[in-house]
Amino acid sequence: MSRVDVRADLGRISAPTLVMAPTGDRLVLPESSHRLAAGIPGAQLFELPGAVHILNEADRATWLGHVRAFLGALPAARV
Repeated sequence: MSRVDVRADLGRISAPTLVMAPTGDRLVLPESSHRLAAGIPGAQLFELPGAVHILNEADRATWLGHVRAFLGALPAARV
C-alpha cells in the first residue's frame, strides 16, 4: 500500500467525505489523514484526540457519533 499514490485522483472525488484521524495512530499518521482531507474537495476532517488505530469502546462511541452527525447532515437522496 505504501507504493500506491492516489494524490492526483483525490480532487476528482465528489462524494461527501468524512476523514477520521485518531491522533495517537502510529500506523496511519494523523498528518496522512490531514493530507487526505485537504486533497478531497469539501471533505470534513475529525480528529479523535489520543485515539489509536484500534479504537477502544469510548473512542468507538465518539467516532460513531460523528459519523451519524455527518450522515444526518447530508441531503436526502432522491430515488
